[in-house]
Amino acid sequence: LDLDGFIGLKTGVTNTAGACLSSVYKREKLYLILVVMGCESKDERFEDTEKLVEWANYNMRHNYLDF
Repeated sequence: LDLDGFIGLKTGVTNTAGACLSSVYKREKLYLILVVMGCESKDERFEDTEKLVEWANYNMRHNYLDF
C-alpha cells in the first residue's frame, strides 16, 4: 500500500469479518473514509483499499464545500 495521502489506518481480524482495514485518505480538500472487510488475507485488505483510492481519484468529481 502506497501510504501517500493516508492520514490514518487501523487493521484488524475477526472471525465474522475476516481481515479488515479502516483508513482515512486525504487529497487536497477531499477526505475519503474507507472500510474494507471480509478479505481472505491480510495483504488483500491493502490491495483492495489501494484499488478503491485509485478508482476514487480517477472517477470522482470534486465539488468542495467551504466551511
